[in-house]
Amino acid sequence: MPPRTTIVVGAGASVPYGLPTAIDISKSAKSIAAGDEIFRLLAAALDDAALLTTTLDDIKRHPAESIDQYLEHRHHRDRTAFTAKALIAAVLGREMLAARRREPRPGEDWIRHVVSWLGHGARRPDEFAKRAAAVTFITFNFDSILEEQIGHLIRHMYADEEASLLSEALRAVKIIHVHGRLPTLPASDSLLDSTRVQIHVQGSHYPPRTEWVDWVRAAAQAIRVIQDDIDDETLTVVREHIAEARILCFLGFSFETSNLGKLGIPGRLVIDTYRLFFGCAYRMPQSDRERIATLFANTIRLGSDTQDCLAFLRGAYVLRD
Repeated sequence: MPPRTTIVVGAGASVPYGLPTAIDISKSAKSIAAGDEIFRLLAAALDDAALLTTTLDDIKRHPAESIDQYLEHRHHRDRTAFTAKALIAAVLGREMLAARRREPRPGEDWIRHVVSWLGHGARRPDEFAKRAAAVTFITFNFDSILEEQIGHLIRHMYADEEASLLSEALRAVKIIHVHGRLPTLPASDSLLDSTRVQIHVQGSHYPPRTEWVDWVRAAAQAIRVIQDDIDDETLTVVREHIAEARILCFLGFSFETSNLGKLGIPGRLVIDTYRLFFGCAYRMPQSDRERIATLFANTIRLGSDTQDCLAFLRGAYVLRD
């Protein structure tokens, strides 16, 4: 049986599945122009094209690399903050829509690697469930890549089993979203409604689909960013899983100070010979490596800056029995 293992997941861990990092989302937002499908979708969701234009201009001028960082200086402006979160939702929703039509990048599918490990010796779903009970995923991502990919792999692994047994295996996988989770994407494969045409002085175009307008509004409400308060119940559960882990591993995680604080690190971190810490450090600057090593009192085993999540898991003895 695996030891108690907690895997902390950041935005970099979703990249192999076609999703952007926070910096990528900001770059996409800064490239939005009036008339773009994303602009039209957001204008409809916000019912305020002028506010959208003002917020986009403000983000373009602001030195922050991500919208999360931008919101550190605009969180007191309620309508601006909601508009910025709607921007995150719309850009991420578009990429999630594209991602569900793509396969994971070849040679980078770390989720498959983890599910394969959990399936070792588990010939039936109930046996998989017992192994999965030792593992917790704590994600700072809004997307549902973990749920979707793990669910797909479990159903394929146990394709001939009864639905009730499959449900047991699926329920055993614990995934905690610290910053909230986006609603399920609309079924439609397009943001725009090609069955309708809107005519304006500037010309005609297809309007955004009503279900996508509603989705962006709901998604913006669900998003929590770095400076937002997280409810005490979520923080308590998260910190319990961190404290109880025999193996603590970080994948695609930037080790941002505020997010570490939500995990209870370093204040509540217990370092002893019975706990092992691992961290993927793909493309991480040396200064960050030194900062992280200091936070963990030089007990964390960081991967090389050339190892992505899958390469790191294959090279480090993280997944144990």
